[in-house]
Amino acid sequence: MKKDTLKQVQLLLLLLLVTVSCSTEDTTISSGERNLKNNDVATAAAEQSSYWDGAIAEVKNGDYTFVVDTLLIKNDLEVVLNDMGFQTNLQELAIIDKVATNDSSSITPFLIGKDNNGITIARVLEKRGATLYVERTDSGFMVNITCTGCIDGCNIDYLNINGKSVPYCNENGCSKYDCSETRSDSK
Repeated sequence: MKKDTLKQVQLLLLLLLVTVSCSTEDTTISSGERNLKNNDVATAAAEQSSYWDGAIAEVKNGDYTFVVDTLLIKNDLEVVLNDMGFQTNLQELAIIDKVATNDSSSITPFLIGKDNNGITIARVLEKRGATLYVERTDSGFMVNITCTGCIDGCNIDYLNINGKSVPYCNENGCSKYDCSETRSDSK
């Protein structure tokens, strides 16, 4: 009799736990400095894909001004880095004009994020009038290039090959073992 009562109590507790764990209350998930509720995650994913498809920055008086929330950009780039195996927080985000290593007349803007500990991630940007967009491959992907290694060297440069900007990690004084390059694509 005691065993049956004990089993009934255990079954009741199990049902109670299942009911509580399947609650429909919103749970807050921290993502950097942004808080999302469960029902907002799909909206955030849609926002992410939509702003990468649009303008990232504008040229105003010769300077670049972001038109997208830089916190969103940093968070997305940190996710890319995390997916590549780099656990870091970006400290800097900037748009920088780079001159091609093999063609001093070729200048291309890059979106660059740095953690100030030897990790840099970049995406090539393209100018359309006074607006900047992330350059995409023919397949529609954004190319991420990540340089890791010594802090004062190992940075993003590019070659102009048949009118295309091809980024690479320039050692700039680092030994070849202190500068690594990783590429990935994002949709």
